[in-house]
Amino acid sequence: MREKSLTIRGEKYGIPAVMAFPDAAGVFPAVVFCHGTGADKNEVENIFGRLAAALAVRGVASMRFDFAGCGDSRADPMLLTFKNETADLDAVFDFLTRQPEIDAKRAGVLGFSQGARVMADFLGRRADRVSAAVSWSGACARGDDDVFEKWRARYYADAVKNGYALLPSTWRDDLMLPKDWFDEIRASRPLESLARYTGALLVVAGTADDLVPWTHAAEIAAAAGGTDKTVKVFDGATHIFNATDPARDVSDDVVDLTADFFEKRLNGKTV
Repeated sequence: MREKSLTIRGEKYGIPAVMAFPDAAGVFPAVVFCHGTGADKNEVENIFGRLAAALAVRGVASMRFDFAGCGDSRADPMLLTFKNETADLDAVFDFLTRQPEIDAKRAGVLGFSQGARVMADFLGRRADRVSAAVSWSGACARGDDDVFEKWRARYYADAVKNGYALLPSTWRDDLMLPKDWFDEIRASRPLESLARYTGALLVVAGTADDLVPWTHAAEIAAAAGGTDKTVKVFDGATHIFNATDPARDVSDDVVDLTADFFEKRLNGKTV
């Protein structure tokens, strides 16, 4: 695998990214990865880096990147809003698919946790540009089971008072979410957006996910407008697929499943 670190010009700030290519020369299909809330372009236990390597072996290029205030981003964390995240995905996807080594007609997107909600918005607006999409632990629900509504109930008053809220988390000690993030997340309509997407879709979840109920995987698949839809639920897997628990880790299985899916769908095959 060949990798190249770069900064993509966004609407308001630079977007740190890593582009990965197969070792061979040629023109390749490609996938953009969207990380979860406050995470980074490599994600937990480098699962995005591992997916990039698995795709490269299968002849698929990829791009992973940092949202505002995350990872290597130098943007003000107050710019971490849902609208800015969707704009970042637009900028990254357009940059990637303009590269001479990339076949823009064979492009995919993956979203992890809240990244799946960003992906859903993108698919609703630009469905004709995407051949295959994958949701990992997708936070696309609405109503009482929406993790972001639960966060809103606990932290929104702080966000109104201060302009932002500080959330305790296991993945970083400085997760700051602006008031606009809460408001824009609530206004988003991920399942309605997915209805406008007719390409191939893989939805992955775990039954031990304590952030996003695994039953939402079926709802995400049902909402999508296409007919090529696959749901895979890993028994006993957490929101991060037990990636930090060597005894129960299924993240390699998730990576292989996902890489196989993109390889087949972006080369015009079906299972």
